[in-house]
Amino acid sequence: MSESEINGLDRLQKRLRGKYGDNEHEATVGLCRDLGCDDMTVRIVNNLEWAYIPRLFSESETESLLAIYRDMRIGPRSILLLIDRLTDLKNRTNADEFEQNVANGNKLENFIQENVSINLNEISEEKIDSYFETLRNIEI
Repeated sequence: MSESEINGLDRLQKRLRGKYGDNEHEATVGLCRDLGCDDMTVRIVNNLEWAYIPRLFSESETESLLAIYRDMRIGPRSILLLIDRLTDLKNRTNADEFEQNVANGNKLENFIQENVSINLNEISEEKIDSYFETLRNIEI
């Protein structure tokens, strides 16, 4: 990345922080609203916090729970098994919430597994890539 690109990103970051503040979650929700996302999308983004899993279960917020599970499985470079993703995050950030995230994540994964026909532990970067390759070759 060139120095001018870095400077441009720094200016963008300052502008976004000036408009949306320093809280990453609140900034993301505000940005979604400003981009014109529909109410359901804003609600899902607003609920996209791992700590919200127990509340979302009690409110039957399935859409939000699915979005959180997706977030829990995506690592910095690829799709990971849930425990691998949580362990990686703990090692990189010394996450204090590790045990709670494991408990909530396992509950969420079990809930989803009971309601789908595929084995969630078989979802991998390679499998997803193969689906994209198949989709690219479909003639419309």
